Amino acid sequence: MCLVRPRRLRYRHSVPGRKHHRAVLRVGVGLLAACACKSPAQHAPPAAESEAATPPARAARSKAAAPLTVASASALTSASSASTPSLLAPAPSSSLPEPAPAPPEPRVYVKARFVWIRPTPSREGQWLGYLWTGSSVRLKSTEPRSGPGCRTFYAIEPEGYVCVDGERATLDPNDPVYRALAPFAPRADSAYPHPFYGESIGLERYFEPPSPEVQRRREPDLRAHLADVARAREGTVSQRLAGVDLGVTTEEPPELPALPRRFFEPRDRLKPRSTVAWTREARFGDRAFLLSADYAWIPKDRVIPYPEVTFRGLRLPTDAELPLAFFRGADRPKYGRAADGTFTESGSFPRLGWVGLTGKTERWNDERFLETKEPGVWVRERDAALRRPRGKTPWGAPVEGGETPEAGGGK
Repeated sequence: MCLVRPRRLRYRHSVPGRKHHRAVLRVGVGLLAACACKSPAQHAPPAAESEAATPPARAARSKAAAPLTVASASALTSASSASTPSLLAPAPSSSLPEPAPAPPEPRVYVKARFVWIRPTPSREGQWLGYLWTGSSVRLKSTEPRSGPGCRTFYAIEPEGYVCVDGERATLDPNDPVYRALAPFAPRADSAYPHPFYGESIGLERYFEPPSPEVQRRREPDLRAHLADVARAREGTVSQRLAGVDLGVTTEEPPELPALPRRFFEPRDRLKPRSTVAWTREARFGDRAFLLSADYAWIPKDRVIPYPEVTFRGLRLPTDAELPLAFFRGADRPKYGRAADGTFTESGSFPRLGWVGLTGKTERWNDERFLETKEPGVWVRERDAALRRPRGKTPWGAPVEGGETPEAGGGK
């Protein structure tokens, strides 16, 4: 996931796909004896040497990191010509061996909470944005560049440079730390990067598996709190625990590597009404804990989960056409119009619902009513948030085919 400063650069971090290249060899040779074709051998890219900006104290860990340079595409494919299929006789196309898939496109894989994106290969000066834990981004160039603060900067898509030191970022998609963290990384292609959200009622954050001893030391009110939880499970729910999910999962915690303290948000505790996001629930002893966005564990019995929001907008003109009426805040009444021109309620539109409008309006009792595309159904103008075509964009540029009527408000 990539968060960007005001320059509005966008970095997409999808899991790399694979492109398959197939070559079919067709030879028109006369009546010759058939012979088998040998499939091209697979060749791994040569390991290239590089220097990482790693302090001596981290040298042991750096040896296990991925190589810091990427072989060129020509080097990856040149060796495949070493073994050439026999041309003595054509084999049926169905018997041709499947070629080996092409290697994944070169990417940077992120192992830390912040990997800063710089405008130049230098750690000095302002940054453009950053990459988040478990994400990846495609390289713009496979040639490393040395600069102030790092010996191996790489240019990334669509713009900028990141330091790939093997500790915070790597070129190896099979790096064990990256592979362990990636399943819980936020999704950049979703309106909800994390699957679950909620609100703290006041909780401690644990940066390693929370043993009962550590919990008692970190949570002075733990005994009274667990007694309150037990009463709530029996049916007597205190106001403090209203809305808290007190269920306990049977899921075991995932295997995660030991992470340094600088990896986490620098907060040991969250105050009440703080928003939290999490990806996984697991059981430690008799309590359930949630794996938060920065991989810290938080007690589930101190979190009020938010309800899932399924509201989504409309794609124009696929889903609907302007003008439209949206309904916010609460359900809004539908109206029917009698032959004498009076309007009476006849049902309701749901909160967050919408309806298409015909453009026809009528006034009655100092109220303006709008005809909807539902036969015989009208809506009171002040009940709706109206969206009509405009002739200009907010910055004054003309919109082709736009009209200029004002857009209503709605509550």
